[in-house]
Amino acid sequence: MVTIHNAQNRLKRPCITLSAHRLSSLLAIFCTGVLIGAFVTYPVGINQIHRLTQECQRLEMELNSLRQQVQKYQESLSTRGKVRSDRINLLFRGDPPDYVQSAVEEEVKKRLNPHIGKELAQLDPLLLEQSLDGQRIAIEQSTWTIRVRSIRITDAIEITLEVSLR
Repeated sequence: MVTIHNAQNRLKRPCITLSAHRLSSLLAIFCTGVLIGAFVTYPVGINQIHRLTQECQRLEMELNSLRQQVQKYQESLSTRGKVRSDRINLLFRGDPPDYVQSAVEEEVKKRLNPHIGKELAQLDPLLLEQSLDGQRIAIEQSTWTIRVRSIRITDAIEITLEVSLR
């Protein structure tokens, strides 16, 4: 028999008196309640854990995607303001052979190649025009003259040249 006394009157009379059988049955009921509560909340907790794990994986994938986009934008910003390529439009007087067209284009590309990769602020279209205008290119036994018609500098040097047989 278990006796719990009132804190003020320990000696006078007990407040609660429990037999061993009654105490063990209350303890059994308490443990049963804890187990039932655990069994009820376990599936709910598992579902939440599973859902949160999936959400975490989705967010990690999204984060990786966003990191790749940021890296791509940073790379484009680092090349922004620089000349990356050239576009050459050749206008011939007459109808020259194909090898003449490719030879003239190759020679112009050689002359523009040092300017690829430079900052836009470093390039002066007038200097480019003066370096190409009036130039003569010898191809086999003929000489071809280049006249600059237009130059546009953006991320590429776009140049239109008139080529004539001299």
